[in-house]
Amino acid sequence: LVTGQLRHGLGYRGLTVTDSLAMEPMRAAGTPGSIAIQALRADNELLLETPDLPQAEQAVPTALTHDPGLRQLLQAAVAHLIAIKQQLRVAPADHCP
Repeated sequence: LVTGQLRHGLGYRGLTVTDSLAMEPMRAAGTPGSIAIQALRADNELLLETPDLPQAEQAVPTALTHDPGLRQLLQAAVAHLIAIKQQLRVAPADHCP
């Protein structure tokens, strides 16, 4: 949905953020690590509230070593986040009268 409908269909270029990964439907979908990987594969750039952060933190690097496609998605997500942060960066003096 994120890539096909949101990005390509609607032309959305903003940040993509998951809902809480700790919600019961998400918990039923697999381990925190596998859910984090699925969310990244779905082109989500920020993952919210994994129920077990250490497990997700271990699963993602492991998956990156075996899945070059996932590595490319994550690199693109990081580049997009950096670009958004740079666009939002405004010097404090710009807001002073």
